[in-house]
Amino acid sequence: MKKNKILLIALTVLLISGCTNTNVAIAEAPFITDYINDCSIDLIPGTDCLVLSGHNPDLDNSGNKEDIWEAGGLMVYQTVAQKYNITSTSSDDTLGGIGLQVLFVRGLDENFTTITEVVNMAGTGTVQTVNEYIRPVFIVGVLGGSAQQNVGILTATTAITGDIQIEMDEDEGISKNSQFTVPINHTMIIKKIQIGVTKSGGQAPIIQVKGRIRFLNSNIWIESFDFKVDTSVTDSLIIEQPISNMLAGGTDFRIEVTSDSDNVDVTSRTWLIIRED
Repeated sequence: MKKNKILLIALTVLLISGCTNTNVAIAEAPFITDYINDCSIDLIPGTDCLVLSGHNPDLDNSGNKEDIWEAGGLMVYQTVAQKYNITSTSSDDTLGGIGLQVLFVRGLDENFTTITEVVNMAGTGTVQTVNEYIRPVFIVGVLGGSAQQNVGILTATTAITGDIQIEMDEDEGISKNSQFTVPINHTMIIKKIQIGVTKSGGQAPIIQVKGRIRFLNSNIWIESFDFKVDTSVTDSLIIEQPISNMLAGGTDFRIEVTSDSDNVDVTSRTWLIIRED
C-alpha cells in the first residue's frame, strides 16, 4: 500500500513538471497489478490459473460418499492409461447434426503429462479416442449445429474397464468434474473453494464436504479439509486457503460430499494456481 502511494505521488510530480520520461512508472507497475488476473491472461510465464467447476445434480441420503461431478458416486481412478469411448444419449450430437458435433478432450497420459485431442461425435454410437488417458481433465464442445448445445448427455468411459471418467450433462457444453490431478513437473496450490447447495422442497439438507489429496504412488487418501453446509443457515460455503500446501506433480485432489437428504444439487468452484517446476 505504501509503494502504491509513493507511485501515485511520483506520477503526479512527473505530470506537473511536464516530464515525459515514464521509465520509473513502468518499472513500478507490478506493484499495482492483480496476480490472479495477470495469471489468467498468461502474463506470468510458466503459471496457469484455473477455475475448476464441479456439479453433482442428485446427491442422496445413502450414507455413501460421492464426488462433486455429474456422473454421481465416486470416480474410479485408473492405474493404467486407457483410451476413452465417448458417446451421447442423443443421436443429434453427431458430425452434421443439430447438437454437439466436435469435442475437445484434455487429460493426462501414463506419465501424467497433459495431452489433448479433438473428436468427431457420432450420436449414440461410440467414438474412441486416439490417446490413452490415466486421468481426465475435461471435455468441451468446440463445434455445434443449429441447437447450439449438446442435446444429450455425453460420457467418456475407459475402453477396457468401462469406468466413467467424465460426463457432460444436457445443454452444458462442458463437463464439470471437481477432481483434478496435478500434471507432472508442475506444482499446484488450491487458493479457494466455493460450495453451493440447492434442493426443491422438503427439509433443508446438511451437507458434509471433505477435500482429499493422494500423492503420487502413495495409494492413500489424506483429508485436507472437512466442513458442513447447513442449508437452514446458508446455502453456500467459501473455503479460503490463505496459506496453501504446495502439491507436487501426480497428486490427485477430489471433493467428496454426503447428505442427510435426498435429491440435493451440489456445485463447486475451485481456484487453482499451477506452476511449471
